[in-house]
Amino acid sequence: MKNLLPTRADLKDAAPAIARGTALGSVLGILPGGGALLASFASYSMEKKIAGASASPAFGEGNIRGVAGPESANNAGAQTSFIPMLTLGIPPNAVMALMIGANGPSTTSSPARR
Repeated sequence: MKNLLPTRADLKDAAPAIARGTALGSVLGILPGGGALLASFASYSMEKKIAGASASPAFGEGNIRGVAGPESANNAGAQTSFIPMLTLGIPPNAVMALMIGANGPSTTSSPARR
């Protein structure tokens, strides 16, 4: 149970990746079409390029930045995808389109029976 939580060193290593992932995910989440999925892949690619070939451990072999950055980008992208839907009525992805359609027809617009 003790090894499940990240250590202080893990948090220190991951903090810049989390900040970059959050910023990138926020920007890409607002754009219609991409959302959280695009943000995750873009963040992983960015972290891999920033770390370079000298990353220790290598990406794909346990580097905490390869998980922390894309996960924070995913979370930020998922939250900011609500912005175009709520402000402009434009769903940025299929999930948001279903959320608009889930409301169904309004019953308050029908004439009242007397």
